[in-house]
Amino acid sequence: MIEIPQTYYKESGDEVDLPAQSQQLRYQFSDGKIVGTHQGAYFFTIGQRKGLAVGGTPDPLFVIDTDVEENIVYVGQGKNHAGLLRKALKVNIEDVHWVRDDLKIPEGETMEVMARIRYRQPLQKAIIYPKVDAFYVLFEEPQSAITPGQFVAWYQEEELLGSGIIV
Repeated sequence: MIEIPQTYYKESGDEVDLPAQSQQLRYQFSDGKIVGTHQGAYFFTIGQRKGLAVGGTPDPLFVIDTDVEENIVYVGQGKNHAGLLRKALKVNIEDVHWVRDDLKIPEGETMEVMARIRYRQPLQKAIIYPKVDAFYVLFEEPQSAITPGQFVAWYQEEELLGSGIIV
């Protein structure tokens, strides 16, 4: 188990660079320090706090990434660790599903929506960006533990417009 320090991150500041903002950081063994052991990286999910069996830190540790091939779990201190937070996410075009085709927006246009990445999560303000090769969701506020393989759903008022699998 490797702890990544909060000082590891650099501000991008470029709100129009959706590919960069939606990309999950990939860590290396040398990016942090060893703080514990585990029985397999595949047992952990991004955002997980329980079951890490590591103490002695000022703030609780959260899983910020896993590398199943190398069997490494990367953790960070505190629920506001930069490794947990992102404003944007990406969905592959083939994984976008519209409930109503008449509300589908063409590539290059945008739509203000309310979106969520978790069941029963309060809806969050966001803008959707369909592109040629991908579909992006840019949230007004950073979201915690955006996890590949989970779903994002977007709404207008109470109506579900569509969903997609997060990359």
